[in-house]
Amino acid sequence: MKQARPRPGHLGPQLTLRLTQLQGRGLVERTVVPTTPVQITNTLTPDAEELISVLQPSAHWSERHLPPADD
Repeated sequence: MKQARPRPGHLGPQLTLRLTQLQGRGLVERTVVPTTPVQITNTLTPDAEELISVLQPSAHWSERHLPPADD
């Protein structure tokens, strides 16, 4: 089944939900610029940057040592 792509500047509901969850955990900061159309920017917080630096070595290890996942 083919998935519909969101329009440019329009996020799909799953992505919006995930960003809201990450914002609630303090990993993403949301900024709304009151323009027409409204601009919304999501940026990583320092906590998210720190988490990435901790998880990145594990991700690199798994890429080298584990077979690719079947999709």
